[in-house]
Amino acid sequence: MSGMTKRNVLMTVAAITIGLLTNLSAQQAKPKADTASVAGKWTISVANDQAPMEAGLTLTQNGAKVAGTFTSDHTGEAPIEGEFSNGTLTFSIMLHGSSDATMRVDFVAKMKDDSTLAGTLKGPMGEMNWTGTRAK
Repeated sequence: MSGMTKRNVLMTVAAITIGLLTNLSAQQAKPKADTASVAGKWTISVANDQAPMEAGLTLTQNGAKVAGTFTSDHTGEAPIEGEFSNGTLTFSIMLHGSSDATMRVDFVAKMKDDSTLAGTLKGPMGEMNWTGTRAK
Protein backbone atom coordinates (compact mmCIF):
# COMPACT_ATOMS: atom_id res chain seq x y z
CA MET A 1 0.00 0.00 0.00
CA SER A 2 1.29 3.43 -0.82
CA GLY A 3 1.72 6.11 1.82
CA MET A 4 -1.28 8.05 0.51
CA THR A 5 -3.58 4.98 0.59
CA LYS A 6 -2.52 4.10 4.15
CA ARG A 7 -3.26 7.67 5.20
CA ASN A 8 -6.74 7.54 3.57
CA VAL A 9 -7.52 4.24 5.31
CA LEU A 10 -6.37 5.58 8.70
CA MET A 11 -8.43 8.77 8.28
CA THR A 12 -11.51 6.73 7.33
CA VAL A 13 -11.07 4.44 10.36
CA ALA A 14 -10.60 7.50 12.63
CA ALA A 15 -13.75 9.15 11.23
CA ILE A 16 -15.81 5.97 11.77
CA THR A 17 -14.46 5.59 15.32
CA ILE A 18 -15.30 9.20 16.19
CA GLY A 19 -18.80 8.77 14.75
CA LEU A 20 -19.42 5.59 16.76
CA LEU A 21 -18.15 7.15 19.99
CA THR A 22 -20.29 10.25 19.47
CA ASN A 23 -23.40 8.10 18.89
CA LEU A 24 -22.66 5.96 21.97
CA SER A 25 -22.14 9.07 24.11
CA ALA A 26 -25.47 10.55 22.94
CA GLN A 27 -27.31 7.32 23.80
CA GLN A 28 -25.81 7.21 27.28
CA ALA A 29 -26.67 10.86 27.95
CA LYS A 30 -30.43 10.30 27.55
CA PRO A 31 -32.10 10.53 30.96
CA LYS A 32 -33.75 7.30 32.11
CA ALA A 33 -37.25 7.27 33.50
CA ASP A 34 -37.53 6.95 37.28
CA THR A 35 -38.17 3.24 37.65
CA ALA A 36 -36.53 2.87 41.08
CA SER A 37 -39.37 4.45 43.06
CA VAL A 38 -43.15 4.65 43.00
CA ALA A 39 -43.31 7.49 45.53
CA GLY A 40 -45.51 10.40 44.49
CA LYS A 41 -48.91 11.00 42.96
CA TRP A 42 -50.32 8.73 40.28
CA THR A 43 -53.38 8.77 38.05
CA ILE A 44 -54.70 5.30 37.35
CA SER A 45 -57.26 3.96 34.91
CA VAL A 46 -59.09 0.69 35.53
CA ALA A 47 -60.54 -1.02 32.45
CA ASN A 48 -64.00 -2.52 32.86
CA ASP A 49 -67.01 -3.45 30.71
CA GLN A 50 -68.29 0.13 30.63
CA ALA A 51 -66.08 3.22 30.64
CA PRO A 52 -62.68 3.12 32.35
CA MET A 53 -62.71 4.14 36.01
CA GLU A 54 -60.24 6.87 36.93
CA ALA A 55 -58.64 6.99 40.37
CA GLY A 56 -55.68 8.48 42.17
CA LEU A 57 -52.84 7.01 44.18
CA THR A 58 -50.61 8.92 46.53
CA LEU A 59 -47.66 6.79 47.58
CA THR A 60 -44.71 7.03 49.93
CA GLN A 61 -41.86 4.56 49.79
CA ASN A 62 -39.34 3.48 52.42
CA GLY A 63 -37.08 0.82 50.94
CA ALA A 64 -39.45 -1.79 49.51
CA LYS A 65 -42.38 -0.76 51.75
CA VAL A 66 -45.10 1.36 50.17
CA ALA A 67 -47.96 3.20 51.91
CA GLY A 68 -50.47 5.82 50.90
CA THR A 69 -54.03 6.35 49.75
CA PHE A 70 -56.23 5.21 46.89
CA THR A 71 -58.94 7.73 45.97
CA SER A 72 -61.84 7.52 43.52
CA ASP A 73 -65.34 8.95 43.17
CA HIS A 74 -66.68 5.40 43.34
CA THR A 75 -64.85 4.19 46.47
CA GLY A 76 -63.82 7.34 48.31
CA GLU A 77 -60.43 7.27 50.03
CA ALA A 78 -58.83 4.04 51.22
CA PRO A 79 -55.45 3.56 52.91
CA ILE A 80 -53.00 1.18 51.28
CA GLU A 81 -49.92 -0.73 52.33
CA GLY A 82 -47.81 -2.73 49.97
CA GLU A 83 -44.42 -3.32 48.44
CA PHE A 84 -42.36 -2.24 45.45
CA SER A 85 -39.63 -4.75 44.70
CA ASN A 86 -37.84 -5.82 41.52
CA GLY A 87 -39.99 -3.46 39.46
CA THR A 88 -43.29 -4.89 40.76
CA LEU A 89 -45.80 -2.92 42.84
CA THR A 90 -48.23 -4.90 45.01
CA PHE A 91 -50.83 -3.46 47.38
CA SER A 92 -54.34 -4.07 48.66
CA ILE A 93 -57.24 -1.88 49.65
CA MET A 94 -60.20 -2.68 51.85
CA LEU A 95 -63.48 -1.18 50.67
CA HIS A 96 -66.48 -0.82 52.94
CA GLY A 97 -69.92 -1.13 51.38
CA SER A 98 -73.16 0.42 52.57
CA SER A 99 -74.19 -2.80 54.33
CA ASP A 100 -71.02 -2.94 56.48
CA ALA A 101 -69.62 -5.51 54.06
CA THR A 102 -65.90 -5.25 53.48
CA MET A 103 -64.20 -6.34 50.30
CA ARG A 104 -60.51 -6.67 49.59
CA VAL A 105 -59.05 -5.65 46.23
CA ASP A 106 -55.49 -6.73 45.40
CA PHE A 107 -53.39 -4.74 42.90
CA VAL A 108 -50.25 -5.92 41.09
CA ALA A 109 -48.36 -3.95 38.43
CA LYS A 110 -44.99 -3.89 36.71
CA MET A 111 -43.06 -0.65 36.28
CA LYS A 112 -42.38 -0.20 32.58
CA ASP A 113 -39.26 1.43 31.07
CA ASP A 114 -41.23 4.64 30.44
CA SER A 115 -41.99 4.90 34.20
CA THR A 116 -45.66 3.90 33.85
CA LEU A 117 -47.39 1.04 35.64
CA ALA A 118 -49.42 -1.75 34.02
CA GLY A 119 -51.08 -4.62 35.83
CA THR A 120 -54.21 -6.27 37.16
CA LEU A 121 -56.49 -5.97 40.15
CA LYS A 122 -58.50 -8.82 41.67
CA GLY A 123 -61.53 -8.58 43.88
CA PRO A 124 -65.13 -9.84 44.28
CA MET A 125 -65.98 -8.30 40.88
CA GLY A 126 -63.29 -10.38 39.12
CA GLU A 127 -60.02 -9.42 37.51
CA MET A 128 -59.44 -6.17 35.61
CA ASN A 129 -56.49 -4.49 33.93
CA TRP A 130 -55.19 -1.16 35.17
CA THR A 131 -52.52 1.34 34.19
CA GLY A 132 -50.89 4.19 36.05
CA THR A 133 -49.06 7.34 35.06
CA ARG A 134 -47.33 9.86 37.29
CA ALA A 135 -49.60 12.83 37.93
CA LYS A 136 -48.29 16.14 36.65
